[in-house]
Amino acid sequence: MLSIPGLLFINLKTQEILCIGLGYKNRIYSFELGKYMHAHKNGLQITDAVNCSDNFYALDHRNAAKNALKTMEQLGQFFYHYDNLQGNADVIVSLNEDDGLYYFDDYDTDEGMTDEEVDELVAEYARYSE
Repeated sequence: MLSIPGLLFINLKTQEILCIGLGYKNRIYSFELGKYMHAHKNGLQITDAVNCSDNFYALDHRNAAKNALKTMEQLGQFFYHYDNLQGNADVIVSLNEDDGLYYFDDYDTDEGMTDEEVDELVAEYARYSE
């Protein structure tokens, strides 16, 4: 399933439309709309063949499209890292009955947290969100 692109760049000379967006796990995706639709319509595998031509970028003298691609990729990485921060409300936390510590299921750590540490983390996120 493809997400709706967040940015569109239209090159009237090459008649190409570059679509850029963030998809699953905030990973960047980009494609040239006409090539993507052709591949999708004909049941072809979506590959790098749906990228814009070199002429599309050659006519972009200020590098707006390439800069947007680079910035969107960085933004996606930042969103991904934020979404996976320990203590984020979207991260699943479970209490281990054996040791009485909390563990973050989606976070790569074997270290549990006490009630006090969890409370401090929640308070820190509340300050961060202000």
